[in-house]
Amino acid sequence: MSGDLQVRGLAAGYRGRPVLRALTLAPIAAGQVTALVGPNAAGKTTLLRALAGLLPARGTVLFADRDLLAMRPAERATLVSYMPQSLPERISLTVIESVIGAARASDPVFGSGGREAADRAIAVLDRLGVADIALTPLDQLSGGQRQLAALAQALVRDPAVLLLDEPTSALDLRHQVTVMRMARRLAAGGKIVVCVLHDLAQAARWADAMVVLSHGALYRQGVPAEIVTPQMLSDVYGVTARVDQRLGFPQVAVDDVFDQSKPGNF
Repeated sequence: MSGDLQVRGLAAGYRGRPVLRALTLAPIAAGQVTALVGPNAAGKTTLLRALAGLLPARGTVLFADRDLLAMRPAERATLVSYMPQSLPERISLTVIESVIGAARASDPVFGSGGREAADRAIAVLDRLGVADIALTPLDQLSGGQRQLAALAQALVRDPAVLLLDEPTSALDLRHQVTVMRMARRLAAGGKIVVCVLHDLAQAARWADAMVVLSHGALYRQGVPAEIVTPQMLSDVYGVTARVDQRLGFPQVAVDDVFDQSKPGNF
C-alpha cells in the first residue's frame, strides 16, 4: 500500500494542555525521508504520537485515502509503526522476544507462533548490526542498544508509515549512519519515513524534506537547502548563526543566542 500522508487541522495535547492546534501540513510523500525539526516543546513528539494513535487527536490524517484517526488501534498498527525516544524501564524480556512480540502484535499471521516471526526478528536485528544482543534482556542494555532494540521493534512490523522519534540521539557515529542509511533505503522502497531529529546538519544531510515546528505550529516545510537559513534559526531557535552550503547540504555554525531578558528577544 502506498500514498502520501496528509495532515489537516490536527489538534492534540496532554490533559488540558493543548500542544498542536489545527496543524495542517503539505502532503508528506512516500519514497522520501522527512525530518521533523524544531526546538524543545515545539510539538514534534506530540505530532508523532498523535499520528501513531497514542494520543487523542482531532482533525484528519489521511493515508491512501483512509483516515488513520478513525481506525481501530489494531488496524492502524498494520500500517503505522512508531519508535519512541526510549523503551520503558525494567523490562526483562530479551531483545529477540520483544521484537518477535512486536511482529505478532501487528500481523495476525504471526499470532499462532511458529518460526516465521523469529526469522523476521533475527533478520531485522542483523540488518541493524545488533544480532549479538538478541538474547540480552532489555533492562541490561546500554542506552544506545535500547534505542536500536526499539528501532528493531518498529521495523519488524514492515509498516507503510514509519515514525521515528530521535532514532540517533543515543547512538555513536557508526550506528547513526547505519540507522539513517536504513531510513533512506526504506523510503526508497516506497515507505513514508518521518524522523524527529535535533541535529540540523544530520537532518539536512539525510532528509529529502523538512518540517519545522515552532510552538505547536508549522513554521515552514520544504527541502533542507531552502529551510535551513539564518532567518529560520533566528525565528525558531533564537540564535544568530551562519549556514554553509559548500558540502552539498546545510551546515550550521551558531555564533550567539538572543538575550531572553530583553524585550523582543527569545
